[in-house]
Amino acid sequence: MAHIESIADSCGYTDYSKNFVTYPPKGPLPVPGNNTEGVAGCKVWNQIFGAAVLTNPAFNVYRIFDTWPVLWDVHGFPGSFF
Repeated sequence: MAHIESIADSCGYTDYSKNFVTYPPKGPLPVPGNNTEGVAGCKVWNQIFGAAVLTNPAFNVYRIFDTWPVLWDVHGFPGSFF
């Protein structure tokens, strides 16, 4: 977590959340860093997902409370979606 938090701080994600993700919104959200592609050193999604899978092998971004073992039924739910 400390590694991801340090990346968030250095890339301006922490300040971005504090300044722009508010209610009521001040207007359209600006692109972080004024770059539509993202900065290579600031892409943390894969690191976050990898840490979640290490913690919970059944991690599902759409159902974050699923735990191991993944339940199964004759229709193939919920594991057949991925």
